[in-house]
Order: sequence, then C-alpha cells, then structure tokens
Amino acid sequence: MTIFLILTFCGPTFSQTTAADARVVEKLPDGDFIVSIEGREYRAVSPDHARRLAKEKVELDALRAEKPQLEQKAVKLLELSENYKSDAAKAIEQRDSENARAEKFKQDYERERDLRLSAEKLKKPNTLEKLLGNPIVQSAIVIVSGAVVAVTAKR
Repeated sequence: MTIFLILTFCGPTFSQTTAADARVVEKLPDGDFIVSIEGREYRAVSPDHARRLAKEKVELDALRAEKPQLEQKAVKLLELSENYKSDAAKAIEQRDSENARAEKFKQDYERERDLRLSAEKLKKPNTLEKLLGNPIVQSAIVIVSGAVVAVTAKR
C-alpha cells in the first residue's frame, strides 16, 4: 500500500516510470520502506509517520522563529550576569578593605591598651599622693577643715 502511495504521489514526476522500475529495497523497523525508483533510493513513510513529520515541522518552524528572540534574551542575561559578577567583585573588594581596616583598628586598640597598662605599671605614686592617701593625714584634714569652718562661722 505504501508503494502505491509513493507511486500515486510521485507518478506525475516520474511519468515515464513503470511498475518494473520501482522496487522495495528494505523494510525498516519503524514500518517505513526504502524504495528504489529508476535507481534512486527514497524513503517511503507511513501516513502516521507523515503526520508526525508535518507536526514536527510546524514545531521546528515555530522554534526557528523564536530563536532570534531567545538569543537576544540570552545576550541580555549574559550581560546582566557580567554586571552581577562585577558588582560581586566590587563588594568583595570593599568587604576585604573594611576587614583590613577593622583589623588595623583592633591592632591599634590592643597596642594602645598594652601601652596604657605598661604605663600604669611603671607609674610611681608621687609623694603628695602617698601623703594624701594616708588615713592619718585624711583624718587630720577632716579635723582641721572642721575647725576652720567653726572659726569662720563664729565671725
């Protein structure tokens, strides 16, 4: 039947072809045939296969029409990706700079703290501080202050 379809559709093209000139060369597993007409081989497809091919051709044409738009979209997305990569690199650079600044601040703070502690250890209280820190002297200052206030109040 398939050969009949081929001969029916191809008959006008091969007007000088006779039935003796056409033969089946091979039957394919999918139900199609390889036929030879005047020494040239053709693939004869079943009607179901022909419908599938027509449907796939429509899908292919639609995809081909959509391809330029998708390529433009891909280019825009690649540009956007590059911008994001650039922004990320700048953010990483800024983060590293801020981390370095924070580390320097921490080191300066620790150095200053160590210097302050060392200075406090080296600092010797002077004689006046020792004298004023003595409890007897503090008691005497309180007594003398009280007497000065009393005398001043009597006047």
